[in-house]
Amino acid sequence: MATTLEQLALMQQQMQELQTQIALLQKQALLETAAQASNVKPVDANKQPDNNLIQNSDNEAHQLLVKQLSNLDDYDAKLAIKQHAEKEVGRYGVQAVAAVEASLSAEFEQYKTIPAFDNVAGVFAQNSINTTATFNRDGYVAQNTQIQQQVPFPEKAGAIWANANLVQDENFNLTGGSAGVNYVGVPFRAGDLDVVAVGNATASLPTEGEFKGENVSLLAGGIVKAHEKDSANYTAAVITNAALNDLSVYGRVSKPLYNDGKTVVTGYTEGAYNIPSETLGAGAGVRLDQSLGKGNGVYFQAAANVPDVSDPALTASLRLGYMWGGSEPKSEIEQRLSQYQVQPVVSPHQHADTVITYAQSNQPVAMAARAADTEKAAMGAVGKENQTLEDTRIAEMSKVYFSLADDQKSQTAYLNEAAKTFSKNSGFELNAAKEVVLNLFEYEHEKRQDLHHTL
Repeated sequence: MATTLEQLALMQQQMQELQTQIALLQKQALLETAAQASNVKPVDANKQPDNNLIQNSDNEAHQLLVKQLSNLDDYDAKLAIKQHAEKEVGRYGVQAVAAVEASLSAEFEQYKTIPAFDNVAGVFAQNSINTTATFNRDGYVAQNTQIQQQVPFPEKAGAIWANANLVQDENFNLTGGSAGVNYVGVPFRAGDLDVVAVGNATASLPTEGEFKGENVSLLAGGIVKAHEKDSANYTAAVITNAALNDLSVYGRVSKPLYNDGKTVVTGYTEGAYNIPSETLGAGAGVRLDQSLGKGNGVYFQAAANVPDVSDPALTASLRLGYMWGGSEPKSEIEQRLSQYQVQPVVSPHQHADTVITYAQSNQPVAMAARAADTEKAAMGAVGKENQTLEDTRIAEMSKVYFSLADDQKSQTAYLNEAAKTFSKNSGFELNAAKEVVLNLFEYEHEKRQDLHHTL
């Protein structure tokens, strides 16, 4: 049997014409859609413009299409998706149309879903237990330990987390405590922005003295970010007390600096201006989150603060926390399937964002595979002899791919190499190319299975 590299080279040679035709078909359709929306004359695919320009235009036009669909109500969006699919691949039959509809509907739903607010901004909405050590120029001065848990609340109205805090001095003697409740509204889109309202009420419980209105802190504000993953989060709030004799304005900017799905590093800066005392405090910090699987995770946070910038006295804090009940990162196969069928969960209660669940169904994948084969068969200009040879090469590669089923690492590497070749020839984005190649492999595998059962 030929080596993997030789098979990839043969695939590159024999599939190039087919891939080019499919790519041009999709690119032209997307460019026409975008042009109709912006009254710009579409590019003629037959003129063969620069490949980089085609790919950039393709990506931009496709993103514009998905964005426009997300601004429609569900009924109108479904009609628009159907019309687009019929225009794009209607000549290849209902299977091709259904595959494009399924893929575009998934992107439409996924775009409507609000990506998670970052872990610094989302601290109000985390089931957690954490402890924070505070230091000044003289050393360790205090310890604060908090436990926080979501409690039942009408879903359509938002979500609530209750928390309790214990404060100790440098000798670990109990000096006070507090109990509070965090409110997080239902996240919503405002144009290209994601917005969520937040609130907090906390009552300090002094070990000595009388309980007064000054012991109750009240916060009301909101978080705004761009409608995309890992964008900067802007938090703004006003803070006062139940006696209404103190008022501060608070602001924070936070942003994930590194995110591989398991480890997330988030940096932030913050400031608070107290109106009665006319003092401005400022701070900066970084938080590192590590997923432990099944929605659990640990985090470490370090910060430096200046309570009054006019009289700088630097303080620092170190926090260690454990979280539970968060969303679990999806496996590669779940992410692949999610491109075809996505459903937003009704409850907004996990990390103050809407969570995506991924349907575990192979039917859309098989449908896309059959659609790819329908398109392939329709490209008669490639030539019957070349087409037969091409199908044979794909079938051979499919056998190799499925023969590696017991070695997932090698199987994934094999698929990635094939996808890179496909992407290079067709102009498809790498993930999309991987999807097409995998669909072809699975289709050939299904044909072999059907033949085996028949015999």
